[in-house]
Amino acid sequence: MKIPKATYREDRHKWIMTVPAKLSKTGKRYPVYGDTEQEVEEEFKQAVAVPNKVPTLQEFMGNVLLTYYYQNISDTTYDKYEGSYLKHIANSDIGLKPINEVTSDDLTLFFKRFTDGKYQKQTPQVLKILIKETFLRAKEKKWITDNVSDYMVISLKHCKPSKQYKETFTLDELALIETVIVDSWDKGYSSKRRRKTHLYHYAPMFLVMAYTGLRIGEIIGLNKSSLDRKNHTLQIDEQCVEKNKRDASGKKIGKCFAYTDPKTPAGVRYVAIPDRAIYWLDVLEERQKELGICSDYYVINKNGRPPRKSNAYDMWKKILEDAEIEYRPPHKLRKSFVTYAINSLNDPNIADTLSLPDISAMVGHKSSVVTLNIYFKSIAKDNADTEKKAKIINDIFDRNLTTHDNSFKVSKNMQKMREAL
Repeated sequence: MKIPKATYREDRHKWIMTVPAKLSKTGKRYPVYGDTEQEVEEEFKQAVAVPNKVPTLQEFMGNVLLTYYYQNISDTTYDKYEGSYLKHIANSDIGLKPINEVTSDDLTLFFKRFTDGKYQKQTPQVLKILIKETFLRAKEKKWITDNVSDYMVISLKHCKPSKQYKETFTLDELALIETVIVDSWDKGYSSKRRRKTHLYHYAPMFLVMAYTGLRIGEIIGLNKSSLDRKNHTLQIDEQCVEKNKRDASGKKIGKCFAYTDPKTPAGVRYVAIPDRAIYWLDVLEERQKELGICSDYYVINKNGRPPRKSNAYDMWKKILEDAEIEYRPPHKLRKSFVTYAINSLNDPNIADTLSLPDISAMVGHKSSVVTLNIYFKSIAKDNADTEKKAKIINDIFDRNLTTHDNSFKVSKNMQKMREAL
């Protein structure tokens, strides 16, 4: 279904769209109005009737995507939903079935194909959301009397496990990465490629990520006006995302970059930025000047546009190869920042001025639980200081057992064992 273009009525100070008779719920042609272009589009979507014949699953899911998801969720999330729909539902056996003929057995068998070890959990999880919403709306439209998606069974235990990487970078590895980024620009350092100067010109972005915990979209979307040198503060209020460009009907017409709000409301924040990160921001700006690039943003390619994430990832992979470091995605730089920051809280001098909630706020987490449980990774070696740790644990139990001596009778043998400890 193609959405017509809205027009503005000066006499009414309203936007207007006309619902055709063949699509209206009343069977008659009539106008709908809105104070904004987006508002009148929503009115149009609500006014449109589903065709009289029972639609197929793919037809109705396409209608649900357009009506209930398009422009109501983030563009990047909509792209993900639409991609799953086009790849797995459109023109599939189950997608071509009339929606009132799809059974819970059909849905259960459909989802089994994603648990053969070829797909990661995200694919069936996204499809589950779409299936649930589609059958909910089908029941509302009275295409079905019973929501069969309530009875489908989805097992994710046999999905393909996500690739496991080391969680953090050591300080020695970060030093090697710095060396490659400097040498590849000044000396043309490249162990596996033709030697050439001025390689990886916006590579310092990765070091800024390591020393501030910024997400990759946040560093690419970082405006030069965000830096307050005097107060060592970086204001994070936007990110750069790559998304599909669409016409009024929601049809994809190409790719584009957009500077948008951060990933979550907690992502809008002020970050205490160390001198080391300020240095690398200055390096980014100096390299732009040397290449004749003029931009308000720190991370820009040689064409004066934000780099695609795929290009940034390719650069990162080459840097690690040149540094002879085992590959980990750039997001592990953020986890490394969190890990080193939390470990520093063991220093009483640091703990007086920095806390776990401070670190959570710096990386844009609403809850410290997320920071600690998901981002923090112990950097201690498996057997490091085990004797010392055992002694501490022993002292804890010994102290607590002592306080209960008056309440419990301790055998002579136990007493001798405790004294020996």
